[in-house]
Amino acid sequence: MIPGSFVRKTLRLKNLEYVGLGSEISLHTESDVRIPAVYAVALKAVRTLPLRTLDLLHVASAYAAVRLLGKQLDYFTTLDEEILDAGREIKTLLGCPSVTPDEIIKLEGL
Repeated sequence: MIPGSFVRKTLRLKNLEYVGLGSEISLHTESDVRIPAVYAVALKAVRTLPLRTLDLLHVASAYAAVRLLGKQLDYFTTLDEEILDAGREIKTLLGCPSVTPDEIIKLEGL
């Protein structure tokens, strides 16, 4: 599938929403350093997900939307093989399966 085609079809879905993740979390250190919530979540996730930094930030963004902002995700969409290989851990962390764009097209009948 051509990426632009996937984006066009995806944007037609009615339940898509932009979620800003601008909140900060304290590291609870002696200096009470505050960092972006996504970074704090990535630091926590690295213990159970052996992913590269940008992949951790991708997962952490979804985690922040779900757990910190109360958003519901039907799928975690990615083309990254390492994230897809960690499917069980991703589902435990986010409460939704990690799938490719092609899988979403099949699952949603697009």
